Amino acid sequence: MALAISSLLCFGQDTTGRVIFKPVVSDTLALTDQVRGILADKMVLVCTQNGVEVGESRYVITPDVRVKDKRITSSIPTKCIVELDVKLRVVDTLVHEKISETDITLTSIESNEAKAIHKAISRMNVRSSQIRKFITVTRKKLEQ
Repeated sequence: MALAISSLLCFGQDTTGRVIFKPVVSDTLALTDQVRGILADKMVLVCTQNGVEVGESRYVITPDVRVKDKRITSSIPTKCIVELDVKLRVVDTLVHEKISETDITLTSIESNEAKAIHKAISRMNVRSSQIRKFITVTRKKLEQ
């Protein structure tokens, strides 16, 4: 009986107690399939490059991407400057509760908005100090 209870409590951790996240990118984000795929790869890298395993888990890491600002330059040729607000969340799907959250701002300049969004997400630094701190704080919360 105790074994069954302890295995239920650790769903989201493996047998050695390491935290496991399931990266999920919503289909409702206003992004192309290609950019959504890049974002999914980035979520895997956010985990693996910061010491968290990826797999089936009750803990989901998910991004929310919004265009915060968009400007067209007056230069010739014109360029589009895009500023994205990326909100990373870790959610416990078992109890539908947000565990942790951080906001990242990404900026890029390209010939059009779609290319600027693609470039900004492609260049997201998954080992930035802000993301490392977010993952570290989240892991500590889950390991308690």
